[in-house]
Amino acid sequence: MTHLPKPMLILTLAVAFFPTFHTQFIRDVPWKGPWDFLNTIQWYDKNPDLSSKNPWVFKHFDEIQLQSCLKFRKEPGWIENASMIAVNFQPANTPNLDGCPDNVLRQYNTSVDAYIKDGISYKDSLHLFVHWLAIGDSNLRSIADQYLERTNNKPAWDLGQLKFQDYTETPVPYDVGGIMHMPCDETTQCRPKDRNKMFSVGNNMLTFSDIRLINMAYGCHWTCGVDDYQRCYQPNRGLPNPRDCSKCLCPDGFEGPECTDRRKALGSNGECGSTLTATYKMQTLKINLPKPASEGKPNVCIYHIQAPPGKQVVVLLDKFNNEGPSATASSDQACIKHCMESYVEVQTERFDLAGPRYCCRYAHLNNKIGELKSKNGLIIIKVNSYRENTHAEVRFKLE
Repeated sequence: MTHLPKPMLILTLAVAFFPTFHTQFIRDVPWKGPWDFLNTIQWYDKNPDLSSKNPWVFKHFDEIQLQSCLKFRKEPGWIENASMIAVNFQPANTPNLDGCPDNVLRQYNTSVDAYIKDGISYKDSLHLFVHWLAIGDSNLRSIADQYLERTNNKPAWDLGQLKFQDYTETPVPYDVGGIMHMPCDETTQCRPKDRNKMFSVGNNMLTFSDIRLINMAYGCHWTCGVDDYQRCYQPNRGLPNPRDCSKCLCPDGFEGPECTDRRKALGSNGECGSTLTATYKMQTLKINLPKPASEGKPNVCIYHIQAPPGKQVVVLLDKFNNEGPSATASSDQACIKHCMESYVEVQTERFDLAGPRYCCRYAHLNNKIGELKSKNGLIIIKVNSYRENTHAEVRFKLE
């Protein structure tokens, strides 16, 4: 009997027995990223005097490695004829380092001088780090104009740069709420077609959508079997972790062997949040989440509000009062500028994608987002505090 290699065996079984599943997950032509995921990606610190002031940057290597098939190893210096990432910190006043290197690492196994500014924030350094892996801005995906519209009547992806074609054939849902999606502001001049997601664009942390994009782009999904995919995917669209296929990479609100348990710790603040049961009597969830004490991963709490079988939950933000510049925002654009500082996000159905967000008092007072209703008896409240303390009250009851 001829023995097929493991990737081909998985593909054969998927096509034969799970055609719909194959369409969702198994790519016919794997994308050839700039790094070979079967080998370790080497990197070194080219300017340790400056990098020591920005310790959160190098934590990104571990964060990605734990949730993908990519492997990283720090080297003491440059290695000739090797493909490496040279993390090259530059003084904060260095010109021409403000933009994203969207064409970085386009050639296969090519070393790169990865320039980065001293004093860069956790959020911006993480966005830049994923660029080093040749993952482009999500709003430049070829399908972006299905979800965004330009305020200047140009296609949503037309930012004076080439559209990314890398993920055209990748069955990865489009999500406006990942860290690789640029905000819709005066520069990008875009807005989501779903008006409830006006303030949901971009993020200050790595989301499940970003992790899924990295894993699918590099073919990490070849690592695990069909049974692992089925177990993690249903019902909340998770993925098996290529580091350990018995475990799942889950949408941000979930954890556990089947992505059905409420995630108890997501940010830097440890366990928090709770699971609540809605009744016909109005209840109030009071939220008070401080920002982190120092620069780094934001504080995040997850709340599940569930209904009995066959019932639905309705929620309404009753109060929203952040401590910081967002408190004085007086327009949509001013509010959008502060949406990365802290927010309350409500997910009602697709828990693998961003839901409507509240991120400033102005949006709440002007009723930009009204009452929201669950589609399957569960609502997830994600509270994120990055550079502002978050205070809010959410009312909920059965429909």
